[in-house]
Amino acid sequence: MKILLLTITALLICNGAHSQNNPKTREVCIIATTHDTNDFCNPQILDSILQVIEPDLILVEMDSTFFTTDFYYDTISRPYLIIPESSSVETITTHIYKKEHPEVDIRPYDISMRNDYYRQQDYFNMKPAMYQDIFRYTSGGSNSERDYRDFMLLAVSLHCINNLNITSLAEMNAETTSSLTFLQNMVYMNSAINLTESIDSIRKYQDFAKWQKDFWETRNAKMIDNIISVSEGYERIVVLTGNLHKYYLVMGLSADHLNIKLKEFWEY
Repeated sequence: MKILLLTITALLICNGAHSQNNPKTREVCIIATTHDTNDFCNPQILDSILQVIEPDLILVEMDSTFFTTDFYYDTISRPYLIIPESSSVETITTHIYKKEHPEVDIRPYDISMRNDYYRQQDYFNMKPAMYQDIFRYTSGGSNSERDYRDFMLLAVSLHCINNLNITSLAEMNAETTSSLTFLQNMVYMNSAINLTESIDSIRKYQDFAKWQKDFWETRNAKMIDNIISVSEGYERIVVLTGNLHKYYLVMGLSADHLNIKLKEFWEY
């Protein structure tokens, strides 16, 4: 959160000069998705929303390595990108929409070389192993009162988020949902840091737990920077993002001097 707040503060400092150079207001619609197809988030529903909004730019949660030099999905190196069974709902939807609306631009806005960072940290193996060990070694009740509180906060927050009964894309994008997922994610990462620092049996994950939070904050801050820079010159922009990112993006793009008008997709 510190990195993200520093980014927003830096943007506020340059308020005067920046607003004079960029007087035109951009309209930005941030749509949180599930990435995977389901009954309320699928290419048919997302495409129908894009048809109503009619954006001139769509930003997708990828980095530039997934794109060709002329900014389209690199389906030669990554043929799975346009296969519904192996791709994200956002990629399939924008691929369909681009065929019908060739004038729309599609651009990435995620941090560069994101997947390389994950590979370097063995993220997809370390993360589940860390949380499995946290539950294994802290659920027995033999730890300190502080550790017990951190563990219970983590367990309750996971229970609450896993039992959310979301049945529509509008519910997923509601402010209450975004705020709840933000708070749960903070508990998720901070509890891991506190517990791996305190308990000997899981201290081997201490560096990873800190990296997880630092990279998450760095990544969200870079996403905000990229959205601001890439969307300049466009009038109506749709940002497709995972539901955990929406709170951060809304917060980072809400500064008055950015001349960005945020709208929800149901306001069109």
